[in-house]
Amino acid sequence: MTRTIAIAALAVRAVTRSHLFITLATILLLVIFALPLAIKGDGTVAGQMRILLYYTLGLASIILGVTTLWTSCASISHEIDEKQIQLSVAKPVHRYQIWLGKWIGILVVNAVLLAITGVAVYSYVRHYAGSPDLGAKDRAALRNELLIGRRLIAPVAEPVDLDVRERLARLKLEGKLTPGMTEAEAFAQVKKTVLIEQSVVTPGQSKRWTFQMTPSRRITPGKAPVSSGEAGEPAVTIHFSFASTFHDRKRITGTWIVAKEDGTETFRFEMKGWPDGEHAFFVPESAVPAGPVTVTFTNAERSQSNTAVFDSEKPIQILKHESSFELNLIRSLIVILCQLGLVAAIGLTAGSLFSFPVATFAAMSVLIISLAGHYFIFTSSSWKYGGEKTGTVTETVLRATSEKVVKHMEIVIAPAMELAPLSPLSDGILLSPWFTGKAILLLLILYPGFFWLFGSFCLNRRELALPTI
Repeated sequence: MTRTIAIAALAVRAVTRSHLFITLATILLLVIFALPLAIKGDGTVAGQMRILLYYTLGLASIILGVTTLWTSCASISHEIDEKQIQLSVAKPVHRYQIWLGKWIGILVVNAVLLAITGVAVYSYVRHYAGSPDLGAKDRAALRNELLIGRRLIAPVAEPVDLDVRERLARLKLEGKLTPGMTEAEAFAQVKKTVLIEQSVVTPGQSKRWTFQMTPSRRITPGKAPVSSGEAGEPAVTIHFSFASTFHDRKRITGTWIVAKEDGTETFRFEMKGWPDGEHAFFVPESAVPAGPVTVTFTNAERSQSNTAVFDSEKPIQILKHESSFELNLIRSLIVILCQLGLVAAIGLTAGSLFSFPVATFAAMSVLIISLAGHYFIFTSSSWKYGGEKTGTVTETVLRATSEKVVKHMEIVIAPAMELAPLSPLSDGILLSPWFTGKAILLLLILYPGFFWLFGSFCLNRRELALPTI
């Protein structure tokens, strides 16, 4: 372990001696303080704050990611090309210790740079939120919707499997299923159709969702709620999105009722003439106690309202205050550090295999393919549901092989791609300890562990003292 730490210290010293650290720190500070001045949001204070959080941290992550990839690819490959690595191998230092020491050194540099970035972002956010130019309404919006960590609670899934099976059996009898579709694919398609139909609330009808609420983890109780147009500090937000039918552009009017499991009403909200899009209203924390809670929307009569079409996948959500902005920011920085650790592992492994130019190209290719994985999945799905498949035998085999490759690639890539912290942070959504722990386990231990073993094996197999021709 001492040898590994020594290699890591040498890697950190090499970065600081090359003035890369000072240059990166200066660039990151310029991005944080200059980008919000150059990019304007939607004209609202909340929109400007989202730009400050999402784009500044996002651009800083890209800068650090590119630099990490370049540094990690060069760290081992340059030492091999310049015959410097022979001094370390002759100590003797095991080659897996060289790889691990380099990775730890790069991770330490990234951690320091991310700490500087986090302090700068936090200072800018607090300065902006405390500006005397902001009114009480804007300060309340920032405090209640963005500078907070709210747990997102989705409704309990509706039991629609029985209806789906009945409709699927009827479609089979009528011969209306898509040719070549498997049983599981047909079930999923019919289930999606049923859920969309159940998300439509015509005038005079009602729609109910059930939530399983958890006990509040906050120490200080929330204050009384206010409407979305007033200033205050609501404890719970009910967020929803809907669209009205196209043949009649009349706005939606209706009543929202929050009730306990036994039907006791705890809160009522009258919605009058709201347009399409995303909306939210605030309720007191006491209205959504721990346990089952129902939220019911009753559409007004045809003369006052229109048909409301809720999102079948995310019709309604409850956002409950459970964490501070400071903790959310720290967790997001930890996840970003884990992502940079994975990038460094890919670069070091490529540098263990190839020379610097080839290693950079190979590492970039791996990252681009990984980032484009969801696009490949979409393309594969379009092949499958695009109707009857035509083509030669070779094309058919190639298509089937590509689908299998893409499916297996998605199994490996999807868990890492889901760990994106910036969008929840900029929307005031809680980054839970479980989310952060999953990022540490996958991006900082499992995936880099695989690259460590593979890179060490390749480094062991590589000749390090070849004569210069």
